[in-house]
Amino acid sequence: MIDFEYAAPTQLDEAIAQLAAAGDGARVLAGGTDIIVQLREGMRSAELVVDVKKIPELTRLTYSPAEGLRLGASVPCWQIYENPQIARAYPALADAVHIIGGWQIQSRASVGGNLCNASPAADSIPPL
Repeated sequence: MIDFEYAAPTQLDEAIAQLAAAGDGARVLAGGTDIIVQLREGMRSAELVVDVKKIPELTRLTYSPAEGLRLGASVPCWQIYENPQIARAYPALADAVHIIGGWQIQSRASVGGNLCNASPAADSIPPL
């Protein structure tokens, strides 16, 4: 794997500024299960990897029957299938995120990262 800088901002505006400053050399790490492999195998390159897991707005998960599901880009998979209300309201999504990797991966992997990676094998995309 090639060397890159790593940042883990805690504020959305800080992440945006870091990404803007690095331009095309920046990559976002939402869950990391895809981007880390891609960097390691030379499929992608990065001068800066910005980990957005510590930004509250991006790890927020809310559900109400009236307003539906609001899913931050960095919400880990386990939080979706472990929430009984969400699992009942969105069973296909709960099933899909439950089969992404093993439980170790599910503690870090995110639907946002799965969606943005746009892999043909992305399990969470069909139920979305």
